[in-house]
Amino acid sequence: MSMESSEKDPILLLPDEAYIGNEPDFIITTLDACISVTLHHPRSGTGAIVHSRLPTDPHREERLLLPALGLPFGRDGHCFRYIDSSINRLVRIFRAFGIKTEEILAGIYGGATLRCHEVEMTSLGQKNVAAAMDWLNKYHIVIDRQETGGNMSRRIEFNVVSGEVRVSPLES
Repeated sequence: MSMESSEKDPILLLPDEAYIGNEPDFIITTLDACISVTLHHPRSGTGAIVHSRLPTDPHREERLLLPALGLPFGRDGHCFRYIDSSINRLVRIFRAFGIKTEEILAGIYGGATLRCHEVEMTSLGQKNVAAAMDWLNKYHIVIDRQETGGNMSRRIEFNVVSGEVRVSPLES
């Protein structure tokens, strides 16, 4: 399925939100120092995308006690604000669907270096990318695409069923 073939309206993914499913949905998000991680299981057509802003959840251990399924996605106490907790929760959901992590393909996007009041904000984007790579490697998930860093914002378009991702640079 190509990016253009979805008859549904695209779904806008906001910061601190995630989407997971196996319907022909088309997800759009915009990133700068934030990152999105896409997960795709080619055999089942199950895909997920998260838009996280920070690398490490100070309450990650507490969130591990939350059920993988049955909680809303986003707007539920910042569950997807942190990359480590986000990847952990999505992996738990994939496992609940009977999907092995070794069969999942991942992409990492965003993590740009931004300038704020003439000061370069290098470390946040780099820390976000490093956290995503660490957690994906921890679960033995293959990273098959990475478009990170630089100094530009990006628009991400994700086809849930095919796993196809289109990345477009945004002018500042």
